[in-house]
Amino acid sequence: NDRKMLVSQRNAISQRQSCRHARGKVLGKMITALNLCIKELDVQINELVMSSPQMTEDMALLKSIPGIGDVTASYFLAKIGDAKRFETSKAVVRYFGMNPCPQRSGSCKTYDGSISKMGDRYMRALLYCGSSTVVKMVNGNSEKLGQGMRGFVEEMQHPDLVKNHNKKPKSKRVIRCAVMRKQLVLM
Repeated sequence: NDRKMLVSQRNAISQRQSCRHARGKVLGKMITALNLCIKELDVQINELVMSSPQMTEDMALLKSIPGIGDVTASYFLAKIGDAKRFETSKAVVRYFGMNPCPQRSGSCKTYDGSISKMGDRYMRALLYCGSSTVVKMVNGNSEKLGQGMRGFVEEMQHPDLVKNHNKKPKSKRVIRCAVMRKQLVLM
């Protein structure tokens, strides 16, 4: 929570920094001080993870998922705690608010494209950054991305190239949301 608070303060100051040149020097020093605090917290988190062989193994496994880095993996481990308390991956998806929100009309129940957003906003923000990276890697033909995630994204971007001939391509927002959910399921 301390890291999240410091990052949000740094971002708020960065946005205000362009207001006045006179305040710019003071705000620049504040940003530098906040960056140092964030680096210190990152070192402490890394030391904590490295002190436990199980956490080191879990971090390595999580970081093998495309779009998941140190911050996302450590935050996930901190929020989840013991993963055995979740029976299925769908329970983890619900916990973070990435499950589809039901839209009911009469006796028919359909699902629209929105998510429930009932879980942790910061985790969704981290996953959004990771999913954006994955989509950019697919569009940039990066060799680092595995075939599974690449095929998943390409199928949504270009359904005419695969078996779904009469489906429309998905929007960027829908693709990112689907990648976020897939990342959570893989975690």
